[in-house]
Amino acid sequence: MFNWLKKLRARTLSNPPPISHSDLRALFDFLDRPNPPPCKHDHRETIQFLKSRQLPIESTIAWLRVNGGLCDCEVIFNVTDRWGAEVEWAPTRDE
Repeated sequence: MFNWLKKLRARTLSNPPPISHSDLRALFDFLDRPNPPPCKHDHRETIQFLKSRQLPIESTIAWLRVNGGLCDCEVIFNVTDRWGAEVEWAPTRDE
């Protein structure tokens, strides 16, 4: 394995999400659902999901931001790039 890839994987795994992998995968599915509302460039959809499952909001949003998810759409574009394979998530529809 390439050295840079090993370092990236180690860094990723050293900062685990504050929610379970299954909850993170479910969040990705929720945000990537068919016909979601347009992104308002905040985390309103993520917060709605976290509240519905009684999951920690502040720590999860902070973790998403560190991993490139500065808003709901960036969670799908950036966080899934880094964490999708780790939580066994893949988009369910063609873009």
